Amino acid sequence: MIDIRVDGELISQAQLLSATLRLDLIPVPVTLEFNVIHDANLEKNLALESVITVANGTIELVIIKVQPIKTSTVKNGKRIAGIACVAIFNGLQRLIEPSSKAIVQSQSSFNAAIRACGAKSSLSNDIPLPEFVCLKGHTPTLRLAEYLQKEACVMRFNGGSIECVKIDALFKQEPIAKYDLTGIAWVDNPSIKNNLISSFISVDFDGSNIVGEDTKASRPVQQIALTDARQLKNMSKVLFHVGTMQRAFDDKLLAGALVTVDNKNYVILTAVHHFSSGALAGIPVMVSKVWLSELSQ
Repeated sequence: MIDIRVDGELISQAQLLSATLRLDLIPVPVTLEFNVIHDANLEKNLALESVITVANGTIELVIIKVQPIKTSTVKNGKRIAGIACVAIFNGLQRLIEPSSKAIVQSQSSFNAAIRACGAKSSLSNDIPLPEFVCLKGHTPTLRLAEYLQKEACVMRFNGGSIECVKIDALFKQEPIAKYDLTGIAWVDNPSIKNNLISSFISVDFDGSNIVGEDTKASRPVQQIALTDARQLKNMSKVLFHVGTMQRAFDDKLLAGALVTVDNKNYVILTAVHHFSSGALAGIPVMVSKVWLSELSQ
């Protein structure tokens, strides 16, 4: 079960209708969507900007959306009402809002960038960033994603905090588990894989040469202004989805973790843990689903 605590109190299985915890390799890497049966106490505690915890208190989240819902179940002559909530990792909520000011940094780092954008959380592992620009009105997460790609990095949840890590480093970890081929749906279409990986070119800073001309047949080509050869090469180093795996609920499956399938290592690109209580209809469900990825060549 995905345990959700509000003001230190556990939301009981009788109250929790469903919960989906998602972990990604993006600037806001943890999100939670959950539905509960309405009562006055929960309505008071599940308000915008309320802080909740999951995973035995190891992940602290802040609610960014609350919406009343009506179910189709009638009890004692009354339709049962519910509350739907969306929460993200606490301290990163300013990253999903348009910036109220222009942010221009040089010889900076990803930690300095997110802090300048208003994040209250700090990265447990930081990486240098030659420059960072987020203009007023732009959404910081989108700008951060661009710079992460230029530095061949990702952000992930690890050990109770958010960290920035090089993509290459993900493949140097020890695998957390080994699996066979059973139950894995592979992406076998080469065209789909090629479309997920782009080649990048730019014009040299003096305008005299094209840089990043190492393009590959059948792959998209994108032109990026004012980008050097190092960053163009980094931008082509991406994790691309090769298959999905579904297992019984297993909270050790996290985005960024390394797993072995049939003696080959894969990085988890996205991990989703879902719980449904079956309180209103159906049977209880506890399942984990992960998207496996390889490193582009």
